[in-house]
Amino acid sequence: MGVTDIPRNSLKNWDDIRLLLAVAECGGISGAADELQLKKDTVMRRLDDLEDLVGRRLFRRLQRRGSVPTAACDLLLERARAVREAIGSFDQSMAAIRALDPVVSVSAPPGVLHFTLVPALLKLSKTLQPFDLAPSSYPLPAMTFSTEGDADVSVTLTSTGDIPGLKGDITVRRVGTMRFAPFAPRASAGVARVHKFRDLRDHGLFQRTDYATVPSMAAWNDLCLDSASRAEFINSVDMYSAFKQGDSVSIFPSYSSMYDPEAVRLELDDEPEISLSVWMSSRRDTLKEPAIRTVFDAVAGLFATSPWFS
Repeated sequence: MGVTDIPRNSLKNWDDIRLLLAVAECGGISGAADELQLKKDTVMRRLDDLEDLVGRRLFRRLQRRGSVPTAACDLLLERARAVREAIGSFDQSMAAIRALDPVVSVSAPPGVLHFTLVPALLKLSKTLQPFDLAPSSYPLPAMTFSTEGDADVSVTLTSTGDIPGLKGDITVRRVGTMRFAPFAPRASAGVARVHKFRDLRDHGLFQRTDYATVPSMAAWNDLCLDSASRAEFINSVDMYSAFKQGDSVSIFPSYSSMYDPEAVRLELDDEPEISLSVWMSSRRDTLKEPAIRTVFDAVAGLFATSPWFS
């Protein structure tokens, strides 16, 4: 039965349960009025309404001896005490929940999460960052991080010009553009002499499998198809680990040398535009929670104020 299906002769104010208990436990109208800080007339009126609702007398008024519960009232008092105990337990649960430290879940692609968001949000890295941390409010609520699945706050990448294919009552905000450039390990002397983008096809190339069909990555994907030596990787973290140990070229966000000086951005005469749009999303209902809103605004602020994502 839904809330709108409550019968007309049902109790509609739970405070009347307190009133019933007060009259019984305080011995009458006057004592209940003092206990509940109500006027005697108010207590009498509400008690009359209860009796009309039940269709029975609930108290016998005794001169100079207050009020005594009737047999019908005794049945209600047993239930009323159980309701009071349940409400007390509910209040305790609410207090316990209020005392819990909120934990906000954040999801993002592995490379963005590992190299950018986690160091910035937790202030773990002492190296240069593409973010200005000043606008964000620290300390932030406790956070958990993942690379997939549902999260309170999510960062998503799409082909430039596309929008995320998200469904439901969701807030979606575009927070910037991630531009990519070819990089080579500093020890890779041969690649340093390359000045034309097309000439990179003569070297070993690393490619992300999930970027292979992204339209705004077409210049790199086409080059990889022409390469005689190409290796594919599922995510940026694994690709970067192999990149540091080898002699191949890959594309990384244009600010990657800020993290690792051993990753050298190649200065090419005809470097094409290679980029992804960066989006943030959160469910509208969860975004109303202060802790989630704080993290959402902090992450959005990091991207929005960074010249690397403008």
